[in-house]
Amino acid sequence: MASEEIVEQYLEIVEQDAESQKHKLLYNAMEGNWEDVVDMYKKYPWTRNAKLTRSGETALHIAVIERKEGTVKRLVELVDAAEIEAEDISPLMVPNERGNTPLHLAASIGNTAAMCEYMCMAKHLSSGELEQLLGHRNTVGETPLFLAALHGQKNAFHYLHEKCGPEMPYKYARRANGETILHVAISGEYFDLAYDIIWKHRHLIYCVNENGYTPLHVLASKPALFRTSLHLGLFNRFIYFFSGIYKKDLLTPDVEDHEERDHHTPNQEVWLFGLKKFFKKLRARKEKNIWSLEIMKLLIQRSSYQKYDSSGGYNPIPISSMPDRADDFSNCLPELWETEQKKENMTSLSKRQKDQKYVDTDSFIIWVEEKQNMMSLLSQRQKYQKDFFAINQVTVGLKTNVTAGTETPILLAAKNGITDMVMEILEVFPTAILDKDSANKNIVHLAVENRRTQLYDKLVRKKHFYESAFRDVDNNGNSVLHLAARLGDHRVFPYAALQMQWEDTWFKYVMASVPRDFFLNRNDQNKTPKEVFRESHEELVKQAGKWLADTSNSCSVVATLVTTVAFATTATVPSGMKGDSGIPSLERHPGFKVFTISSLVALSCSITSVIAFLSILTSRYDQKDFGRDLPKKLLVALTTLFMSLAAMMVCFCAGHFFLVKDELKHTAYLFIYAVACLPVAYFTIRQFPFYYALIIQNFTTLLRDNPFKKGPR
Repeated sequence: MASEEIVEQYLEIVEQDAESQKHKLLYNAMEGNWEDVVDMYKKYPWTRNAKLTRSGETALHIAVIERKEGTVKRLVELVDAAEIEAEDISPLMVPNERGNTPLHLAASIGNTAAMCEYMCMAKHLSSGELEQLLGHRNTVGETPLFLAALHGQKNAFHYLHEKCGPEMPYKYARRANGETILHVAISGEYFDLAYDIIWKHRHLIYCVNENGYTPLHVLASKPALFRTSLHLGLFNRFIYFFSGIYKKDLLTPDVEDHEERDHHTPNQEVWLFGLKKFFKKLRARKEKNIWSLEIMKLLIQRSSYQKYDSSGGYNPIPISSMPDRADDFSNCLPELWETEQKKENMTSLSKRQKDQKYVDTDSFIIWVEEKQNMMSLLSQRQKYQKDFFAINQVTVGLKTNVTAGTETPILLAAKNGITDMVMEILEVFPTAILDKDSANKNIVHLAVENRRTQLYDKLVRKKHFYESAFRDVDNNGNSVLHLAARLGDHRVFPYAALQMQWEDTWFKYVMASVPRDFFLNRNDQNKTPKEVFRESHEELVKQAGKWLADTSNSCSVVATLVTTVAFATTATVPSGMKGDSGIPSLERHPGFKVFTISSLVALSCSITSVIAFLSILTSRYDQKDFGRDLPKKLLVALTTLFMSLAAMMVCFCAGHFFLVKDELKHTAYLFIYAVACLPVAYFTIRQFPFYYALIIQNFTTLLRDNPFKKGPR
């Protein structure tokens, strides 16, 4: 009994000492005492696999997280120098609670590939262990290569891509939900990396995730990346177009990461008033616009030889028909993917032979042999490519259910208003115009329903090609005109009156673009488009009427005050009269003329403004009145109010000038009067976006998605 107690006490002391050493190791790592960490690695080999934090990180994990490349190298060298028994696990293979090994972390946070290289070149790892390290998946099925793509670490990705070997796409490039490295590169907006992936592994553009989404779907879900979604003012638009970023600069191969390249040449850099940050945002936005457009074209054009399935784009095959092992693909697919290039080469050779007046015997024999091989490969390809394009986790043994009836990319792009993508798909796949979603709506319906004005305008210009799409109805019998008549969740303006005017203009615009027999068509609820418009906009009309009444009441009070002040000013003569002659003493002074004219303008404009606001208050607020009548009255009222305020300030400054002209220098006048006009200027600037939108709505037929959206954010 005594000996057992001694053993238990000894084990307890050892355990306490081990815990003490772990706490000390964690303390040194967190405090940045890496020399002490290295010394403990030498002195206590058992600490190399010790999990120090609650989330299961070892000292090597922490060194990677802290980006201590030199320390990581030394720790790996210490592991190489030590003798690791067969039953022991290499510190490089120890995962944390999320299943991430140090290589996972190095791939996701390393700006360079150095830390990944130190681990992959570890001498104590056999080829099988290295393959196991590269293929290790965390709790969500992500490999180190996948995490490098997920976080946009281009250098680490290329290094791991090389180490993974030719079977990379089939063993390391997907995670448990079916997303590939191309999905996440596009989703994370790492377009230079996505561009490389597409060129190296074209088949990844056909892979779908568990929701049935291809990489093109992912891109179609991000409308903010495209130029058509960018709303800029005149000045911002000028800077955007002359920012010095061009497609050829971004797509040049074998260059450093575009984020690290120095685009800011001396003749391009703008430092005026400390606006560097603003210009940098605009430049970054333009880079994304260029990249997104090029990635979109590449995805569509490189998939052009595939059959387009209108029910779901590249239609995934049933799970039951997929192979059980990745090996079934890895042996044949690399050869099959070369078939397309061989096909192109054969076509080129055949054309050259036809152009020649004689036939080169040797070339002809080679051509025949290559053609026979190509036909054999094509027959194999027809057997295997269906299964591979929609493969769902064959490398990890997971079978994810692909959502049936997934919207095709063109439908998603139409819903989000990505005009460039819709037109590019239609150019490559003309039959995509027939694509419909679960509600039986095609791209014309979706463009109208979601108020995508630019896209609809493009489609209208080619209406004679897409007439059948314009005449289609959805599952509820709604035509294009019915959908234009409905008030959805889309809001172009934050002001109810302008929104109602826009809705009326939009309905009339769509009405003018469809055949006249649409006007009397009835849907399944037995309603015509005009009836749908009237019923769906009743609440908006009430809101618009209330907003107009409140605005008119507030502004009319201001206009009345200006009228009162202007009337009193017109009856006042600065410096009085010349005796009893009734002639102003300052009659010939230029300032007096400014005073009299501005006071008259202020009085007449303020009275006009009051009358205009009163006419709005006494209107009946009918639906058709919001089309032109009420907005024009509001425009006249606001314009005359602004003019009266400006004239009143000019009149005040002119009258004040006569009081201080002998005491202040001419330069002082400008400063004083500029400060005096600041409140009016501030009020005018704050109201300018609304006033500008009101002018656009009344004097142009241009329909815009949203003039109140800002540019780069």
